[in-house]
Amino acid sequence: LTSNYSPQSSAPPGQESQEQLVHISQSILIDSFWLVSTMLSSNDVDNEPYLALVEIVKGLSQALSSSSPFFDSQLQITLDPTFLESCGLLPSFIKNQTAETFTNKIKKYQSQVCFKQMKFNVLSEESEGYAKVISFLFSPMNILKIFFGAAIFDSKMKENNPTTYHFDTHKQHVVTHIRGLMGAFNLDPNRVLDLLLESIEAVICDQENKVSEYNTEVLLKILFSVLTDFKEENIPHLLCFKLSPYIPYTPKKQKEGEKPAPSPPPPPPRPTPKP
Repeated sequence: LTSNYSPQSSAPPGQESQEQLVHISQSILIDSFWLVSTMLSSNDVDNEPYLALVEIVKGLSQALSSSSPFFDSQLQITLDPTFLESCGLLPSFIKNQTAETFTNKIKKYQSQVCFKQMKFNVLSEESEGYAKVISFLFSPMNILKIFFGAAIFDSKMKENNPTTYHFDTHKQHVVTHIRGLMGAFNLDPNRVLDLLLESIEAVICDQENKVSEYNTEVLLKILFSVLTDFKEENIPHLLCFKLSPYIPYTPKKQKEGEKPAPSPPPPPPRPTPKP
């Protein structure tokens, strides 16, 4: 454990196994310190085993601070904050150097990492961005121009059935254009996904009514490929919300022995106007 070992230095050939052995042995030693510290109580000032363990950890930390810089960080990660306070090994950025402050810092960090939600403020979003997304998604000519490129757009449209092109490469042009609009105007991805679903619905309606002058099969293929760039788990929720007005209402069945809900009182009679 006291060998000259530094994780930042490049080890000579054939020494990898020795470095791994040193790392494993230090981890086992720290786990042993944690187990013993949980079995001993820090409430009693005259608890000799607890005080002896504190001195052992402090001495070992001072001995390995130069040869193994990550040893103190592993102690701070593994051991209890109260025991670290007794050993004087709390991180330097902790104010007052108390276990309570260190514990509150850990709780705040874990809350930010595990429970913080990404929220898009409606006031910070610019309506110009949504206007540009709508004008792009609901204009087949703009989609095909970005997909094929303005230089070859006219020649491809003359064929009306483009088959000689690399789809994945051209599809990335459309994805990059939509991502650029979302990033430039700080747009909510779920709202952009909603507009994309509306665009697909509009193209399908044009295909059924045969009113579009463009190749609707190519448009649908492009839009469905862009759809895969969004989170797939959000699509069913959006579709359910959009189709909820079309779901017929079914009243809740009354259980046996349950009293029926009271009917609302009739409205008061309207006063007759005086002649």
